[in-house]
Amino acid sequence: AVALLATWGFGAPAAFAQPSAPAAKPPAMAPDIKRVLDRGKLIVAMTSFDVPPFFMTDANGRFYGLDVNLAEGIAKSLGVPVEYNRQGKSFNDVVDIVIRGDADMAISKLSITMARAMKVRFSQPYLVLRHGLLVNRLATSAHRAKGRT
Repeated sequence: AVALLATWGFGAPAAFAQPSAPAAKPPAMAPDIKRVLDRGKLIVAMTSFDVPPFFMTDANGRFYGLDVNLAEGIAKSLGVPVEYNRQGKSFNDVVDIVIRGDADMAISKLSITMARAMKVRFSQPYLVLRHGLLVNRLATSAHRAKGRT
């Protein structure tokens, strides 16, 4: 505990005080995070069309949704504002925006495909949508009763 307190500069007895050392080298930082911090903003790619409830614009022009909250949370944790690049006409376009370096990341209800995974790195999904198939069992039974399978 004494060493920890001494590094914080309070509470350590004089006998344990550390001599002043040269300024420490800044900690190593991932290049993509450094680029965001040096620029002073996080650029997030999303499609040009709204995808409720993930991201949408209300009647007053306010941009909101689950993905907007996620992007704002990431930007806040980095200590920078967020800017949205909404030029993508498709989900593949959104990936291409990141590849070109016109955005730092994409948050846009993106599914992981092999073609996309060969170009960019995906995070762990924060949401997994399960698709279902609805079948009219009465129509299927009637169809089978007529000898069709």
